[in-house]
Amino acid sequence: MATVMLANGVPVPTVSQRLGHARASTTLNVFAHRIPGADRAAADLIGGLLDTPTEPAPARPHDRDAPAAGS
Repeated sequence: MATVMLANGVPVPTVSQRLGHARASTTLNVFAHRIPGADRAAADLIGGLLDTPTEPAPARPHDRDAPAAGS
């Protein structure tokens, strides 16, 4: 039951509570390694975020080139 819930996206604290574990870490220690492809999914997610191009910041004038306040 725990493996199926974890594999289908049920939050770890919820699974842990349903199993009667005092700590979510216990649930992860026992069941998380049994979710096939979880590491690949995490790597793909992070890779996709890192591959997303970002727009460059707009050019800012240098402080020395900017007019003085009140000019």
